[in-house]
Amino acid sequence: MFSKSNSLKRVLYGGLCVTTALILSYFIFPLGGIRREVSSLNLDTKCNIERRFVKDSFYCDTSTDNSPQCNDIGSSATAELRIPPTALPNQATLRFNSIGELDTFLKSAPTGNFKIGKVLRELNTVQVLFDDSNARLPDSFLLDPKIGFNYPVRLPSNADNENSTVSTRSSANVPFEDTALAFMGVPADNREWGRGVIVAILDTGVGRHPSLAGVPIQYFDMIGDGAFSASVQGHGTAVSSIIAGQTPDAPGVAPKVSLQSYRVLDDAGTGDALTLAEAVVQAVKNKAQIINMSLGSYDDSPVLRDAVAYAQKYGVVVVASVGNDARDTVTYPSAYEGVIAVGAVDASEQPASFSNSGAVALSAPGVGIYSAWGENELASVSGSSFSAPYVSGAIAGIASIHRSLTPKYIAQLLIQKANDVGSPGVDSQLGAGVINVGRALNYKQAINDVAVADFYLDLKKSTVEGVPLSVSVQNRGTFSASNIQLKIDLGDGTGIRYFSIGNLAPDGVGARTLFIPLNKFTSTTGIVVNARADSNESASDSSPENNTRTSRLRIIEKDTSDTTKE
Repeated sequence: MFSKSNSLKRVLYGGLCVTTALILSYFIFPLGGIRREVSSLNLDTKCNIERRFVKDSFYCDTSTDNSPQCNDIGSSATAELRIPPTALPNQATLRFNSIGELDTFLKSAPTGNFKIGKVLRELNTVQVLFDDSNARLPDSFLLDPKIGFNYPVRLPSNADNENSTVSTRSSANVPFEDTALAFMGVPADNREWGRGVIVAILDTGVGRHPSLAGVPIQYFDMIGDGAFSASVQGHGTAVSSIIAGQTPDAPGVAPKVSLQSYRVLDDAGTGDALTLAEAVVQAVKNKAQIINMSLGSYDDSPVLRDAVAYAQKYGVVVVASVGNDARDTVTYPSAYEGVIAVGAVDASEQPASFSNSGAVALSAPGVGIYSAWGENELASVSGSSFSAPYVSGAIAGIASIHRSLTPKYIAQLLIQKANDVGSPGVDSQLGAGVINVGRALNYKQAINDVAVADFYLDLKKSTVEGVPLSVSVQNRGTFSASNIQLKIDLGDGTGIRYFSIGNLAPDGVGARTLFIPLNKFTSTTGIVVNARADSNESASDSSPENNTRTSRLRIIEKDTSDTTKE
């Protein structure tokens, strides 16, 4: 056991255009980029290669002409592919259509200044390394592999660097401390959760922490530099404890789960997409059912994209954090199709001010969470890094209870059964909403439950009439709810407003919007909004406490406007 009082600390991370019908004579790899020389061209279709370059993260050198005419090229041309400035230098990846094409290349690949790096046979991909313009592929090689680049991958940025310009985000960031499991609806007795399920943690590595003493952990060092820093390793330890922690100070969602630790980030918290892809493949081969990646990059690497698709092909669920830069785009791998991209919320169910938005699938606790750290410490951590493992742990826990359900099905069930928060319905900040493990766990039970889901101020859509305030109602039961009536009281003496929501299917969301003068929100006290929803089934409502909702809403004038809810 470790002492909370002695070891609690705060950690915040958490062209030139031709067609694809060509014959390749050879590749040259100069220091400044990769040059592909074309000896035969079919010019019937314009600009296909440029489009393919964009798709595969290529740069097509168009010189000063942004709209080149393909029919001016002639019978021979050179298309130069420059290594993007954010990619790792002097290397590229070649992706082949088949293992046979890959083997053909490997047999004929030259040595010297050009050499072969990692080979990922499962992805038909090879890394090529070069250091000067004399390195090139043999003239006899006539295949046309897809070229990609290797980008750095890092821990999410410090969650304390709040630079949000999104006006609807709360600035409060209310901490969870040790309440996250109860907030999510995880049963108080979850001691057997996760048994028989394997979760792979692709991170900084996992320390030998007391909260993980009884957890089966396999260790794989994908970096191989022999440097293990307890301070950096704390990140992977925290992520692991959120999934599988076994002590009261750092409780995990699924404490009986088996973990696989893949160290893909070095002592500085930095790695690369190729190594990460290699770890994804190895985790699949080692029978992991869930892969958690609390890291990311803003660059799309084809090899990592292929690795994620490989995992999904074998039914492995990939969960990833969206990033902590308050940007309107999520990081890779969370941006890839099918990945469960997890954003962060605080204890008041509001989006964390640092959490990225965009292609968010689901949100989970990510502010002021007590977790393990290092080798014998407890930390209060914040960041989407720590939201993702709550989702991974929930999938593992439910999979151990509902053995007939696949992790993929459970992941979609968690999205479907999320509590709608923020803008009514699915939105870019919170995705489908905030994780509700209890709803997913009891998806087959007979439940009536109509809830006032949230109040949402959309400052960007303000008019002369005022600021639009949306009040959303969600059917969180498993039966249809009929004749839902909504009452709203603004607490300003103007009386109660009555609205009909009508009928809602299970998981359905309805909302009504009022326009309220801005000055009511900018006053010292703001306004207190009370709302209540009732249906024909209210007498048997399983959670009558969520039929009503009360919040004080204020707009605080700062460098950028923020909405706070109390």
